[in-house]
Amino acid sequence: MKSYKLKLTAITPLHIGTGEDYEPTNFVIDNGYLYEFDEYRFYEKLDEKTKQIFLNAVESRASDSLFAIHRVIKLNKQKAIQSAISKVKVTKGIDIDYKYKVGKAVQNEGGRRVQPSKVFNRFQIARTIRQPNSHQVYIPGSSLKGAFSTAYQEEFYKKSPTLWKESFEKPLSNIFKNILVSDTEV
Repeated sequence: MKSYKLKLTAITPLHIGTGEDYEPTNFVIDNGYLYEFDEYRFYEKLDEKTKQIFLNAVESRASDSLFAIHRVIKLNKQKAIQSAISKVKVTKGIDIDYKYKVGKAVQNEGGRRVQPSKVFNRFQIARTIRQPNSHQVYIPGSSLKGAFSTAYQEEFYKKSPTLWKESFEKPLSNIFKNILVSDTEV
């Protein structure tokens, strides 16, 4: 088996997600960093009066309860940061959007005849894949292999759709089945 060591440079931003999101009720953004916090540790750091306000908001069935929850989180941002379980660098654009959009209504629903209700800006952020123990960002080999295969097959198909069908339609005839690509460090 031959091995090759390659150095790749991404020419555009790259995001490989996990299918999970950061929710605005378990993170805060401050000075270019997203702090995911443990909700229980955050709650324990609150004074008794704020704990009661927070509990009332959590237990409320009102349409604006998320606004109340987020108000408590924003007013106690430093306690959320102290309760952080992870810290992730974010772009300047996300930092600015967080300051001006999170916890605010994105629209009103209901019309003239119905009591209007505000729609909470969920401000979910897709999680980037990370190593489970080191929390280091990486690119899975399977993602790279898929990208290589797609690019190669696209060019192959442009030249000869019939030959492509013979070469790639059956899983056992696909040349990429014999290629192993390691995960990469970023």
